[in-house]
Amino acid sequence: MADSNSARYIGDYDFEKVHFGPLDQSNNKMKVEVFQDASSLTNKNKFQKVQLCKDAMHPIRTKFQLDSVRDDGNPNRRGLTLVIDDPDTVVALKSFDDVIVQKAIQNSKEWFKKTLNEEQIRARYKPIISPFSETDSDMVMKIKVKCGSADVPTVLHHCQDDGYIHKRGGKLADLTRGAKVVPVVSCAYGLWFMGGGMQFGLSFQAEQIIVTPGEEYDELAMFKTSAPLRAALHKSPEEDTRAHMDTEEKVELVEDDGGPM
Repeated sequence: MADSNSARYIGDYDFEKVHFGPLDQSNNKMKVEVFQDASSLTNKNKFQKVQLCKDAMHPIRTKFQLDSVRDDGNPNRRGLTLVIDDPDTVVALKSFDDVIVQKAIQNSKEWFKKTLNEEQIRARYKPIISPFSETDSDMVMKIKVKCGSADVPTVLHHCQDDGYIHKRGGKLADLTRGAKVVPVVSCAYGLWFMGGGMQFGLSFQAEQIIVTPGEEYDELAMFKTSAPLRAALHKSPEEDTRAHMDTEEKVELVEDDGGPM
């Protein structure tokens, strides 16, 4: 059931009203703050705690398992690729992309130190949503999951086959290929720029996720063997945590008026 605390669905925003702040080049980084509209330049008016699903009863599928930590990457922010197949959500995210591109064209001299046309801007822009590849038409977007020693890690709620949600009972290992997820995301850091503006985009990070695990990936499956391999799982502190888990508390999903919880 919906209430006043429910995260707002991405498709309910009017992206024509999006307001962009000035280019910030402090701390040797370039960024532009993005606000819902021009009414306020406070954090509260940024795109924070946005639900990607119209309804928590209709989750999104993951394309792959949670990205591994790269040697050159931030171990506290790992990528998760989502398949967006709801038409309204696809339209909303594309609309956001188009507004950003048009603003970049208008501000190209400030942002990129030269006047650029739409084709040149799109060549630099990393879209929020796009087809996975030329041969795979899945519309995908990538979000960041805050993990490890992040100041405020993404809260994971584990949804079981019996329909119960274990609040704060999820773990990173639940984010498998084909998992069903209901993400609440934020893009509080605004537009990022890399390589002096040779690439730019808008990143979403997950604040909370309800997750129903998908298929398990067995790293030992690639080994040819004459007998079954006996294995024990080595758990790192990061993978083993079920942060702040409410051991006995369960929340039952009850479909009432068709709205989100």
